Amino acid sequence: MTVIAAVVAESGACIACDSFGMDDGGVVDDHGTKLVKVSDDIVVGCAGSYLLITWWERFGRKLWKTAAEDGDAFCMQDWIEDTWQEWIKWARNAGHGKLADDGALLVPGTCIVVTPGLTTCCQGDGAVLRIQRFTAIGSGGELALGSLYTSRDDGKSPVARVAGAVLAAIALHGACGGDVHVMSVGDPK
Repeated sequence: MTVIAAVVAESGACIACDSFGMDDGGVVDDHGTKLVKVSDDIVVGCAGSYLLITWWERFGRKLWKTAAEDGDAFCMQDWIEDTWQEWIKWARNAGHGKLADDGALLVPGTCIVVTPGLTTCCQGDGAVLRIQRFTAIGSGGELALGSLYTSRDDGKSPVARVAGAVLAAIALHGACGGDVHVMSVGDPK
């Protein structure tokens, strides 16, 4: 399973994850990082589907490269929202997803996108939420969020806080485990 935690700092952001995941048969194993470096200024943490990691590695990077080469000024929030909608279209067209109670088709996966000036949480129902201070997702997300909340004023660096949040989830949630992977964008102080 997964835990992804992120902290927004004054001039950057950092994100961390565990390395455990579950296959279709319910076997928990070490799958490595769930963080994708899209560019020097964009890192995505993926939860809920290994397909989402692969999609960001292939298509998210390509969409960013195209936008960056275009040279036109653009809004990062709009780019993230448009890119998330591309994931949803791709997942639906590939036959991935499940019906919600209200009949809407939910795609697998949720992700946190961190940039120096904007951090968002992209959800399976299509919503893209702007994050002000910190967030966490995945099976161990509530435990990590509790750690981030209680450490918000303790003077630790953002990197130490996200790593500590993932370690808390690993210690307290049976499906989280393995190594802690941390990436930063900008200069999170």
